[in-house]
This record gives sequence, structure tokens and C-alpha cells, in this order.
Amino acid sequence: MEATVVEERKGYMRAALTEVLQPSTARVTPVCPHFGQCGGCHYQHSDYTAQLEDKRQILQETILRGAKLALPYIEVHSGDPYGFRNRTRMKIVAEPEFTLAITGRAPTRWRRCGIARSVRR
Repeated sequence: MEATVVEERKGYMRAALTEVLQPSTARVTPVCPHFGQCGGCHYQHSDYTAQLEDKRQILQETILRGAKLALPYIEVHSGDPYGFRNRTRMKIVAEPEFTLAITGRAPTRWRRCGIARSVRR
């Protein structure tokens, strides 16, 4: 991949993807049509097994950095890949037309969020 550094801080940098040179074998087409626009899901471009492994590694690194605790392995307990989120934070924009957006992101016309649990009344 190629990336461009967009922020530099003491101890880390943030980068934005410029181009995928060779896709991972775990790369899939995101189910959500809003993926990459709203920012609510970060891993839909990976198959579910790869998502779980990425999240496990992130948690392990976070514990190592924060608590200085090196755990040998963290067991992952998972559920359904979609329809799991009980709560989302969105803002409502009424003009020029009714839209919903994840807080802090640009408004996008929404019909359904793939990770939010459907509410039936």
C-alpha cells in the first residue's frame, strides 16, 4: 500500500491510504454502501475472521502500551458480524434534505446501517 502522512505527533503518525498496491487475501467488498464515508465501521473491507484478529491485536497492543502488561494471548469471543450494535450516535441535518450522519462526519443519505440492530415495534 501507499499512504500519505496526515498528522505527526510525539510517538506516532497518522496516515491516509493513497493506493492499495496488492490487496490482502482477506480483503472483501464492504457490505455497507456507506463504508468509508461515515466512519462508523473500520474493518468491513476485511473478512470477519481477519477483523477479529485485527481487533485482538489492537487490544493486546493497547494493554501493553497502557498497562505495560504483556499478555500471551487474548481469547476473542464474537457474535454476528452485522446487526450487533445497540446504539449509534448520528446527527440529523434537515437542509437541504433530511439526512443522517455519524457524529462529526459529513451528512449522508441513510436507509439502513448494517451494524445497527434493527428496531421493530
